[in-house]
Amino acid sequence: SISMAAMANRTQNWRIGSSILYGVGRSPLVLATEARDLDELSNGRLVLGIGNGTKRMMSDWHGVPDTSAVLGLIGQVALFFAIALPFGRYALPWLGRRVAGLRSDEFEFSLLILVGLGFAVLAEALAMHFLIGAFLAGLFFVRRTIDPRTYEDVSRKIGALTSGFFAPVFFASIGIHLDAGALREAPVFVVALFLIATAGKLLGTGLPARLSGLSSRDSLAVGLGMNARGAVELIVADVAFRAGLFEGPDHPIVASLYSAVVVTAILTTLVTPLGLEWLYRKRERNTPRGERDGP
Repeated sequence: SISMAAMANRTQNWRIGSSILYGVGRSPLVLATEARDLDELSNGRLVLGIGNGTKRMMSDWHGVPDTSAVLGLIGQVALFFAIALPFGRYALPWLGRRVAGLRSDEFEFSLLILVGLGFAVLAEALAMHFLIGAFLAGLFFVRRTIDPRTYEDVSRKIGALTSGFFAPVFFASIGIHLDAGALREAPVFVVALFLIATAGKLLGTGLPARLSGLSSRDSLAVGLGMNARGAVELIVADVAFRAGLFEGPDHPIVASLYSAVVVTAILTTLVTPLGLEWLYRKRERNTPRGERDGP
């Protein structure tokens, strides 16, 4: 724009042009304003060439992936689950039975660590976050995968390691980045996010439970139980924060977005046991003593 303005000022008959300008690369309002000013400065000698760009330009300028990239990503995700699900469903129980027969000290613990690392490496090799692989490996570690004695022993060791070391370090790192002042900047947004998140869990899990035949109270209990977000959600929020996904314009909501997500995870985790206790205490009051379960 500056070069064309200088040319318009130094010439009288030459036409001033921009060759082919990438039209959607800038704000339409700014582009229209500059074109109008240049046209007036050159007394109508401006020739404005505008093009819509290419797929490569759209991807580089705006982060819009082309169709081939999207299909490739979908194929990688499908390949991951095509490998991980059969392995976890069939191969892992078979390995569990073989490990149970060995009775080697700490071999079961080592097997679980190796499977978790293997799933994490597979996920990362297929362009996904390693957390997805490790999380899926944990879902396959159940009592039917390995004998109950080994399951309880490994669960106790993993629980001691995570609760005694990894969990305090993780929550400390979360607390370092948490900005309590963000709650003062956008309190309405934080409350709205908490309510929307809770409503989403209640509808997303409680409604299917009701449709499957559970009573209204039991369906509400399912929704409340699934509302807690104290584990994976905080990890995902921390990963997104380190990747810079919470950076953006200087706006109170954008600035408080990470803190709002963390506070929502903490509040839903704290509210869940209180809601379940209230729900079942109300149920006990409304149930005749002779019909209550237990002694």
